[in-house]
Amino acid sequence: MKKTPILLSLSILTIYACTCVSAVQFNPGPLDEECLEAGIEEWVECEDFLSGLNDCEPSCEEWQECGDDGCGGECGRCPNAAPFCNDGFCEQVCTPDCDDKECGGDGCGDVCGDCPVAAPFCIEFLCSTEEPDEPESEECVPDCDNRECGPDNCESQCGTCEDGDICVYSPGASECIAEEETSSCEGLCGAFTGSCWCDEACFINDDCCDDVCDFCSEDEAIAKECDEAAAE
Repeated sequence: MKKTPILLSLSILTIYACTCVSAVQFNPGPLDEECLEAGIEEWVECEDFLSGLNDCEPSCEEWQECGDDGCGGECGRCPNAAPFCNDGFCEQVCTPDCDDKECGGDGCGDVCGDCPVAAPFCIEFLCSTEEPDEPESEECVPDCDNRECGPDNCESQCGTCEDGDICVYSPGASECIAEEETSSCEGLCGAFTGSCWCDEACFINDDCCDDVCDFCSEDEAIAKECDEAAAE
């Protein structure tokens, strides 16, 4: 029995279609951002790379409120009332530090300046024509001057407070204060007492201690806020 031309044509078309489909390379989708940043372009290599990332164990100290956990994550997110992370603790105000700095970070996520083409390298916050040397590993020196408790800047602590006390931080210092005494600004202007704030930003965030105007009006910015609040 002879095949009709129509059936023969359909058979050829079916074989051709199957051949085309089998020749097409399957694309599982776009690569993960982590792989692209690492310069990986193949899916198999990307899967191995991501598998290795998953083996990372996050590391966060008990006292850390925020900061990097060593695995691309965070030890905690800072609230809007204290949005800046400094040495593992959330702070209300970030003050840029660009004194005697031509370039480099200002400590608040911005830079103090860009280096010109004639001196494009930033070395110790100064623009230079010479490329920086490979950094040498240096032993960390703890900084516990005026710090009774809290971090020592070397992944350890200057001390811990006894039960019932709270570690209270002020610029460049820390001390243990009884928990029931952590709602007063006396001697703590510009700092967080443990339950409320004694700085200018507390008026914006509505988390000032009740006596901030009694003890901190020597600060002109706070005095202005106190006068405006009294006039309302």
